[in-house]
Parts: sequence; structure tokens; C-alpha cells
Amino acid sequence: MVALSKVVLVLCAATQAATAWTNWDTRQACYPTKDVRPASVVELQAAVKAATSLRVAGAGHSFSPIVLTNATLLTLNNYASV
Repeated sequence: MVALSKVVLVLCAATQAATAWTNWDTRQACYPTKDVRPASVVELQAAVKAATSLRVAGAGHSFSPIVLTNATLLTLNNYASV
């Protein structure tokens, strides 16, 4: 059992991508096969249709590993209508 005070870094399929997604304090990290950042409704729809598995990253303030994926990670930073 790991004490809560220890930093635990969770890596997902490290060979899949060159860049890791991390939460704000870098305790959670993963290497998605695709990092999609749509800027329009059309791009968002295309990303959702193309993905076989998809997770959405918000602000990255969660302490839980809910965003971690080795599939498609969708980030809405470039989407102005959120």
C-alpha cells in the first residue's frame, strides 16, 4: 500500500506517443496515441467519430487517474465555445 503523501506517477503505454499528458502536479500522466485539440464543432465531431476509445481532459486538476488513456485524448483548450 502506498502512503497518500508519496508521489505516484501512472504511465500508460509509454511507447505510444512522444509527449505525455500530465495533470497540474504531474502525479498523473499518460501517453495517448492521439492528442486531439479541436477548434470547431466539425473538428470535434470528426474526432469523436474517428476514435475507437476516447477520454476528455479538462483543466487537469483531478487527483484521480480518470483521464489516463493510451487511446485518444481530447482536450478542449482550443475550442472557444465551451
